[in-house]
Amino acid sequence: MEWQEVANRVAREIAAGRRAEGERLPGGRRLAREAGCSAGTAARAYAAMREAGLIAGAPRSSFVVAPSAGVRAASWDPLARPAARGGGSHGAGRGAVLLAGSDD
Repeated sequence: MEWQEVANRVAREIAAGRRAEGERLPGGRRLAREAGCSAGTAARAYAAMREAGLIAGAPRSSFVVAPSAGVRAASWDPLARPAARGGGSHGAGRGAVLLAGSDD
């Protein structure tokens, strides 16, 4: 499973209201087990979702559903490139592949 598929799965849950604003998301290893993918793939999905503002938090700590994420999740496309912000990738590079979240 590709990271885009994992990200889409979580984004659909947010858009459908199955994940509430502020709700803690599964840790990276747990998401990987649930999605049938590698921990790196799950971490990349979370990194892309964080970059898009759908989730809040940091690698190696808990991620939660970001405020107003449901609206953004409904139209989010993980294949679309984010608008240039200047100053670099803001976590979309190799460092973003660190394991995301704790493993409850």
